[in-house]
Amino acid sequence: MLVQEGQAYLARTVTSPQRDHVLCDAISRLTGLVKFNYITPKGITKSQVLWTLSTSCPLIQEVILHHKREVSTSNITPPEIQSSLVSFPSLQSLIVDFNQIDDDDVVLCFEIFSFGRFPKLKVLRLLNIYINLNKPGPPAATVLMNSATLPQLRELKLQVWSNFYSRDMTNEAKADMTYGFLARHPQLERLAVLSFAGEFWQPLSLERDHCPNVRVLCVDARPEVIDGLSPSLAGQLQKLSGHMGPRSLPLLEHMSMLQECILNFTGYLPISFIRSLPISIQRLVTSHPGFRYGDSVKYIISLTRLHNLTHVGGSNWTQSSVPELKDNLLHLSALTKLEYIGIWGPCSLLMWIPLQNLKDEGFGPETEHLTHSQVFSWDFSWV
Repeated sequence: MLVQEGQAYLARTVTSPQRDHVLCDAISRLTGLVKFNYITPKGITKSQVLWTLSTSCPLIQEVILHHKREVSTSNITPPEIQSSLVSFPSLQSLIVDFNQIDDDDVVLCFEIFSFGRFPKLKVLRLLNIYINLNKPGPPAATVLMNSATLPQLRELKLQVWSNFYSRDMTNEAKADMTYGFLARHPQLERLAVLSFAGEFWQPLSLERDHCPNVRVLCVDARPEVIDGLSPSLAGQLQKLSGHMGPRSLPLLEHMSMLQECILNFTGYLPISFIRSLPISIQRLVTSHPGFRYGDSVKYIISLTRLHNLTHVGGSNWTQSSVPELKDNLLHLSALTKLEYIGIWGPCSLLMWIPLQNLKDEGFGPETEHLTHSQVFSWDFSWV
């Protein structure tokens, strides 16, 4: 059935054995539909849903599709769809989570993204993609980068757990393909690509000219961000997530506009790296292997130069270590704008606790806190 929520319609699971016909028929009657959020059940392909929405709902502005992990559509033949005829004249946001399902429907969805018409699409997030390279043809991500033209695109997030490029592509061809995609999308402001072993970033060295308006960047380059990011682009970034090592420290000195950053250190760095961080930083997370107690004390004291900080976390701060470090952490009270401290909780997830809680009672397991995604909504490197 479909239920109305405000001015949007959210689809819920249909229990009928002919649910695909029931759902598609229901969608086709809702010509004023503006929002669609659906968990794909067994028997319904995402391409089928996208086709029905495009032909029946010209006012649709936001589409979110999820896939149940335990449900496979590999035994379902996707509908005959001519992807170039798919058109979403009003769609502004499209989010699809494939949940690492590998089937023909994923390929067809990517053909729709690549050859369909999306004149107003600003946000495209394609998550948990896995494509079997034994299948004929180029990987779906390669088709997207080669062919998609989304004239209003402002945000692109890709999460690919299989090979990003075709096996027979040279590094030069890989780079040219990505630079071509960026040239077709000059208004892009937020770019986040996570790929298997950082493959997407390996042939790249992004310059300001490649993406003149990008201000938010999640770089999965290995081993360090400098392997995929040039100083010219670093200078315009406001938010950055990436792997940091000694070779990348000079990049930080170019980032005078940086406000939020998540730094995953690839090895031990001296505490002096704090001096390379710009004063503009407001939110900071560091994942720092090999931190010792003495390092943590020096790190806390060094942070006090960053007087614009409102959120700081990571390091080796855990629920168990906080009591021992409490007196030192209180040095952060010198940061008059600081509101939250991020500590590692269960399952290696960051918990953002109000600084006032530390002053009053400390951090217990029941302490009210914010999640990483609430503090860094633009980042998905740790999701």
